[in-house]
Amino acid sequence: MEQKGFITNLREGNFGLGTTFWLYFIIGGKILFLFAIEFPFLLFVWFPYTIIVLMGVWNSAKKYTGSTIWSGLAQLIVVLNFLMIFGVIMSLFGSHNHNSYEQYNYQSTSSSYRY
Repeated sequence: MEQKGFITNLREGNFGLGTTFWLYFIIGGKILFLFAIEFPFLLFVWFPYTIIVLMGVWNSAKKYTGSTIWSGLAQLIVVLNFLMIFGVIMSLFGSHNHNSYEQYNYQSTSSSYRY
């Protein structure tokens, strides 16, 4: 392993697929998330950590020389997690517009039935 910082090595997938996936993504990510539930300011640490670890899982899966099923499953999990993160972000920022539309639609249909 080259002389790089921990985060760079993690992001580049230099720790191997098993270590990156199980230790840093599953165990480290879940422990950090549980702490973030208790202390919400840690979400500002958990989110970038998760992005870096997912990049590391993807890169270590590309470097993996074992069975392609494991690297393929790891990359599938990365894609699903990025889609989930994207969905959460969209629901946080898109819910305001959706509710406004429903409120407008309700007002316009309810007012049309008045005599």
